Amino acid sequence: MPKTDETSLAVVEIYSLDAVKVNLAYLDQLKALFTTFIHVNLNVGKKTVNWKDIEEKNITMIARSFLKLCRYKDMIPHLFNIEKLAEFMESTLPPITQGEIDYYDNTKLKKEYDDDKNYQTTMVEPMINDKGEVMEPALHFHEFLFLLGLIAKNCMPGKLKDGSNVAFEDNSIQTKLREFYT
Repeated sequence: MPKTDETSLAVVEIYSLDAVKVNLAYLDQLKALFTTFIHVNLNVGKKTVNWKDIEEKNITMIARSFLKLCRYKDMIPHLFNIEKLAEFMESTLPPITQGEIDYYDNTKLKKEYDDDKNYQTTMVEPMINDKGEVMEPALHFHEFLFLLGLIAKNCMPGKLKDGSNVAFEDNSIQTKLREFYT
């Protein structure tokens, strides 16, 4: 997991006014993406749960559903690898329960990635233990936005800008988010 100071800096940048403005500009598309990739909709291949249901019932996206999103959208392996996704996931959702600690310690996200050779057709359901406790980290929408911001911040190259005789990179979070979302 990144050092606390690095995480704190990432939080400040990802939740900056400039980043929020970009997220607001893409809010409808981000809600649609979240809705499409929650396990309930992903498993049946159609929208059985809409955004209003997600808000009212506080429905989350399990880690393996986010992994599928990353694979469908070619983020893995083109933008980052599975180990990096596991780091981003743990930075976004630090373990609280013993099940979540075991999930990260046993590198279950990587195992799922390695084992799921036909990810387009396999289904995912939340991992639950004998006591009915959820064993897998799950993202609320605001955590989903943070995770996307963390990926953009760390994996998107800055944009090269040419000025009079000077070339420099624009490494701002808003530029990286815009590039990532398009």
